[in-house]
Amino acid sequence: MKIAAITLTRNDDFRLVPWKMYFKDYKDELYEHIVVDNGSTPEYQRKLREAFPDSTHIELGYNGGCTGAYNAGIRHALQNPEIDTVMLIGNDIKIERGGVTRLYQFLNSDPRFGMVAPVLLKKDSDTVELFGTMINMKTGKSRQLYHNSPLSDVKETSQVVSCVPGGLNMSKSMFYMQGGGRTAR
Repeated sequence: MKIAAITLTRNDDFRLVPWKMYFKDYKDELYEHIVVDNGSTPEYQRKLREAFPDSTHIELGYNGGCTGAYNAGIRHALQNPEIDTVMLIGNDIKIERGGVTRLYQFLNSDPRFGMVAPVLLKKDSDTVELFGTMINMKTGKSRQLYHNSPLSDVKETSQVVSCVPGGLNMSKSMFYMQGGGRTAR
């Protein structure tokens, strides 16, 4: 289990304390934690390095947005051939101790799985915030599954969706490499 977790940030002072608390619950399940900074102030970057001294820090120097920052982290992770899994996790996501390992086991329970995600709940509730999205390829319209439903309404433990939640998902490294993220090795 060689998981690289990527978290992006930009001047998120108000999230720093809870993020550090959440990180304590899952940090021991990671091989590498990559923090990608989207052009924050030097003061905030200093706070980040102090808060996460053992993490890899990538400072973009500009706001690359969500996609640009995650891509920078993914490129870094794929440089290491030992990393078999890439996890994207928001700095406001709480996952219980052992949750990363369970997600990893689920990802590897079926060779057809390339990317998986858990049900994300609204803060301090059993209400579904994000489960996944179904996209109609003919119309381009999307539909959120189970959004604002109680967790008890989620009948299936797994379901194929068009798009998994961006706040927390996990992929086999090969998923990115086969999708155009190849790196020289």
